[in-house]
Amino acid sequence: MPGPLRVRPLPGEATASYLTRLATTYRLTPTQLLDGLTTTVTGTENAPPATEIRLSAEAARRLSGFTRIPIPHLTRALPHLRPPAPSSANTSAHGTATAHWHALETALQPLPACTACTIRRSPHAAAPAWIHPAPSLPRTMICIRHQQAASDPRHPAPLDIRAVPELTQAHLHARRPTAVMSPVVV
Repeated sequence: MPGPLRVRPLPGEATASYLTRLATTYRLTPTQLLDGLTTTVTGTENAPPATEIRLSAEAARRLSGFTRIPIPHLTRALPHLRPPAPSSANTSAHGTATAHWHALETALQPLPACTACTIRRSPHAAAPAWIHPAPSLPRTMICIRHQQAASDPRHPAPLDIRAVPELTQAHLHARRPTAVMSPVVV
């Protein structure tokens, strides 16, 4: 049965972060939410960014049905969500919904997301979100839309960078690919 409250994932959001935000909206823990979706949970639950959760294909399908977000959209937004296996005639072997919590190394942990972007996508509860930066980008995150930086886990809130436009400009230039200069033959 789909949930009545809508919580959209952020682009690149950690699966554990999305489950935590979704569960917080319903005033549950992620384990309670998964239990409600009849998903067997293993591993030790811990708050993001220290842990991530792996969902089986059936658990991802049930999450998709509950959130009313199609599987392709969920797998695009949540990079660590495994895409479901193709459906087959024998669903009894693939019908087990499981979720496994696992610890992440510090270098692989997601970074805090922009609070303004998070509030826009989960209007019913203000829970922090954690996103995985693209492999081609540096591990410092700056939200150009809201002029906030949130890359240091020691800061409880994002840094306001509106007074420092050099950071915004440097971030924009770092994202643009550099043109390859060909030698001039004289």
